[in-house]
Amino acid sequence: MDSPRSATFTRLASQRGITLVETLVTIAILAILLGIAVPSFDLLINRNRAQSGGKQLIALLQYARAQAQISHQEISVTPQASGDWTSMLVVSQRRGGDLAGSQAIELRRAQLDDSAKVQVQTSTSAARVVFDGNGIAESGLDYPLVFTLASGSYSSKVCLQRSGAVWVCE
Repeated sequence: MDSPRSATFTRLASQRGITLVETLVTIAILAILLGIAVPSFDLLINRNRAQSGGKQLIALLQYARAQAQISHQEISVTPQASGDWTSMLVVSQRRGGDLAGSQAIELRRAQLDDSAKVQVQTSTSAARVVFDGNGIAESGLDYPLVFTLASGSYSSKVCLQRSGAVWVCE
């Protein structure tokens, strides 16, 4: 009959940890899988950045259009740096309408997500977007206005129709 002491020793001898070779093989397999997954993950991040910038631009243009319809006055969306749609964007309303000496009232100030290094390119050189009191975009520009937001190799497009409708277009 075996003593309790020898039974414990036999159990301990049969239980072994993992070897160094097994650990190295596991690490090598994980490194290969990560090497395959990381480029796909980078594309996912760039796509999300471009889409996020597009959604921010859509929200700002829709806000400006809604304010124009509510107040029955012209509302403009203007880049703070002339023609640079990646700079701070200002939504403003003219106090006093078209009268001489009228001042702009700033309603909202927003900047597209700059972590994306988003580049906005319009189909025409739109210095600003103006909505009239009915929410219609100003005339004199080629519509639809297309804003292309690029991040890495992925891009997202936002279209603005003369009617004031704004959407993600492809």
